Amino acid sequence: LGDAQSGDVRAGKTFSNASGNDNVGTLVDRGNGLSITPGTAIITIPAGIYNTDGGVAGDPDLVSANIKAGANIFGVAGKTEVVDTTEGVAPAAVANILSGKKAFVNGALVTGNMTDRGAQVITPGTGNITIPAGYHNGAGYVVGDPDLIAANIKSGANIFGAAGSVIPGAAIASIQRGTLSTGAYETDKDVAISTVDLTKALAFYSVKTSPEYTHNGDAYTEYQLYFTSTTNLHFRRTASDGSNWVYVSWEVIRFNGPINTQQFYGAISGQQITDIAISAVNISKAFIILQPVQGAYDANYREVKATFLDSTTVRLETGGTSGSVNYKYALWVVEIV
Repeated sequence: LGDAQSGDVRAGKTFSNASGNDNVGTLVDRGNGLSITPGTAIITIPAGIYNTDGGVAGDPDLVSANIKAGANIFGVAGKTEVVDTTEGVAPAAVANILSGKKAFVNGALVTGNMTDRGAQVITPGTGNITIPAGYHNGAGYVVGDPDLIAANIKSGANIFGAAGSVIPGAAIASIQRGTLSTGAYETDKDVAISTVDLTKALAFYSVKTSPEYTHNGDAYTEYQLYFTSTTNLHFRRTASDGSNWVYVSWEVIRFNGPINTQQFYGAISGQQITDIAISAVNISKAFIILQPVQGAYDANYREVKATFLDSTTVRLETGGTSGSVNYKYALWVVEIV
């Protein structure tokens, strides 16, 4: 005899087993097979007999490219690039996206129209300069100028926060004064000065000797005073007999401008013409300062004339008659600009 039970036999059908004959089955007849479409919840397949094959529906769109990154549907992981582009508060517009670049905003593909400005370089002026809208790559800048300092700005004016200190009409910025002395047979002396711009400064001197210099025969004494750096003034004495002491008063005048100065010093021989090359000047707005040679035995031997030969040349001419005598000079070319 069989061992089937009522739950193993279709409902309404009889069967026999060890317990007896004419037992009635209770297994539900479900008819044709089920067709199941998966969803978010579990779908229960009812117990019973199915007359035909059933199935669970498949979907060709169940692929990674259609699934949000971080999600996993029936074992299929979402693609990293698939994200939710929904933005209800501050969605990007085409003007917020670089020109030619594409992005998804609230599910729609948009192409940007923001101008790429690259590196903008702006030079300030008297008026405001508009910074154009668009993308700036961070390498742009506003030009600076090392001359934007108080000493270059008129007093009372304020340029980009730099308050001026230059008083209009005050051509002289400062004057330094001092004295020095050279002992017997001492020929050179240096004097430390406050820093000056050598293109806007002049040096002057006056001198006396002790004991009073005595001219014997062709004896002579000559002097020069000139800058050797922006912070140093040099005095030089040339003499046929240097036994006397020399006492010097000096002045250094620094100008605000508008002037340019050029300094020259050296020596030329008697009966000589020497041309000195200078930086070009407008000779209608320039003049020459030639330091006089003091303490000469014979004025004719120590005369030196300075004139402009042209805009780039100063000519020195001596008044001496002896080619063996050296004439020391120090001169400045001053141009009003």
